[in-house]
Amino acid sequence: MEFSDAGASLGIDLEKVNLDMHLELATLGGAMSKTDLENLIASLDSLAAAGFVMGAEWTAVHDICQAHEGQRPFDWGHALCHRIEGDDWNADYWYRRAGRSRGAGTLAEEWVAMKAELSSRA
Repeated sequence: MEFSDAGASLGIDLEKVNLDMHLELATLGGAMSKTDLENLIASLDSLAAAGFVMGAEWTAVHDICQAHEGQRPFDWGHALCHRIEGDDWNADYWYRRAGRSRGAGTLAEEWVAMKAELSSRA
């Protein structure tokens, strides 16, 4: 039996199932909107103004990034959060997920580069 015959034998339209799975995955990943990026930028600006320390601003950024896990801009923010926290292993994991590596620059220098890139997408 070929794959295309399997759906018929079960009474299921496999093309519809495949489409439904893609839609569900897109929904689970949380579609990234311009507003989402703007919120991330604003939260990271607040974190920068607070001096890149653990606190309410850090928590706000971390929560936003967790809500958009799997989307590279947010994974980059997640990496920055764990770099601030001093958890290098976890930071490096999120840098890899974002398609990046941890640079040697300061947090402020990284934020300048990150903000420029995110702003060009927002």
